[in-house]
Amino acid sequence: MLTVMFAFVALGLFGPQLAVVVVAGLQAWAPWLFR
Repeated sequence: MLTVMFAFVALGLFGPQLAVVVVAGLQAWAPWLFR
């Protein structure tokens, strides 16, 4: 799944705290972006 892969990339690049924010934002925006 692309979201999971992006979550691991974000974790590696930004660290745990920011990765949580990025993933939460992705989950909020994904339905609007990919509809």
